[in-house]
Amino acid sequence: MADAERSDPVRLRDWALATLHTTLFVLLPLLAAFAVSAPGRIGDVLGGLDTSLGLALFAYLWLVLWLATRRALAAATAGSLTSRSALRAGLVWGAVAGVGFVGPLLLLSGLAVFVTSGNVFFLLVVAGVGSLVATVVGAVLGLVFAAVDFGLLAVARRLAGVEGGGDHEGTTGDADPPSGA
Repeated sequence: MADAERSDPVRLRDWALATLHTTLFVLLPLLAAFAVSAPGRIGDVLGGLDTSLGLALFAYLWLVLWLATRRALAAATAGSLTSRSALRAGLVWGAVAGVGFVGPLLLLSGLAVFVTSGNVFFLLVVAGVGSLVATVVGAVLGLVFAAVDFGLLAVARRLAGVEGGGDHEGTTGDADPPSGA
């Protein structure tokens, strides 16, 4: 469905959930690394990173997760909505998002190694293994985010006094239970 045909609440919901997914995806590993390592050590590592590269990667991750979240929400709300359809859509579009984010990064780094070493086998192994790992991690995170989204929007519906979900086009679509990526 074209974005112009979607209601403002549906577009806002998709944007907000994609932003939540991206922020949690970046923040939780950083907090875990900070808790496990000495605070000075993680600070040194983070201090050595380039701000513009970090911002570009964050923006790219957000774009990939926004696209996957939109598609997962659309798939989960097509036909009759159930938690099963939300989780299934989260699984599928989470896997797509994993490959969509990691795939181009693997390709670029693998090409850099290939150009310097000429080793095509290494490029194929990195691309194959990396894509497989990205698919599995993306699918698992997609399931987790779908469950979180489904719960958050169920709470929002209850607080707003809205019964059940609505159609994805937005006549009552701002109350749809979601699936995330």
